[in-house]
Amino acid sequence: MTAKYEKSEKIGLTGSIEDINFTDMIQIFAAGNKNVEISLNTSSGNGRVYIKEGVVIHAETDTLKGQQAFYEIMRWKKGTFTTRQTTEFPPKTINADTISLLMEGARLADEEISDKEP
Repeated sequence: MTAKYEKSEKIGLTGSIEDINFTDMIQIFAAGNKNVEISLNTSSGNGRVYIKEGVVIHAETDTLKGQQAFYEIMRWKKGTFTTRQTTEFPPKTINADTISLLMEGARLADEEISDKEP
């Protein structure tokens, strides 16, 4: 995973992914046109998502970047998160709009579930 893009001044929410769904979190920050870094820690890895003016611009996990990292993070159901307001961002790796990202992530999750069914 790349170095943390600091200049994060103000801690916002902290908590459990089980208590606040990642998708809901993204929608809240998008609707509020926020500048936020979301850091996630799970037993399967760590991730970060950057939202600039309400638009998801970058996501990364220990092994992935961009949209694939975002979709991987959407699959995480357990772990913790911290959000921070930020004014500095990594290079943009996601060009899709936020709603499209969330819809595609949900579609991929549905496909995964149906593939596991007999």
